[in-house]
Amino acid sequence: MLLSEINPFRLQLARDLGLEAVNPKETGLADLVAEQTGGADADVIFEVSGSQAGAEVMTQLARTRGRIVIVAIFAEPPKIDLFRFFWRELRLCGALTTAESEWNRPTGELEGSASGPGVHFWTPVGLQRLLSQQEVVL
Repeated sequence: MLLSEINPFRLQLARDLGLEAVNPKETGLADLVAEQTGGADADVIFEVSGSQAGAEVMTQLARTRGRIVIVAIFAEPPKIDLFRFFWRELRLCGALTTAESEWNRPTGELEGSASGPGVHFWTPVGLQRLLSQQEVVL
């Protein structure tokens, strides 16, 4: 698993948690993924940034018949390389958890984890609040 993050705090947090994390502004992400996979590229991509840059790179990273999962809410409709979707036979799906029980399950699983107190990965936010802010900070 490889995490791409431009925010220095979240980048360091990911590394402190033992994840391989890179800043895509400093590292050629497509080249790195190709190198790590022997040119096959990634099986699954999670696009969580909601940025045009994220939308552009997601199709570059997915292997043939790979899957892209959109978790982000984009403020503006992004441009997506549909030729690459066609050529690589990519699959795209969206993920939005809205049931409170779905939020409680992952946070409960983190209790007692190595992340320690004060590190939260899941925060329930009402959909209307989320849409009005258009940005949620970890």
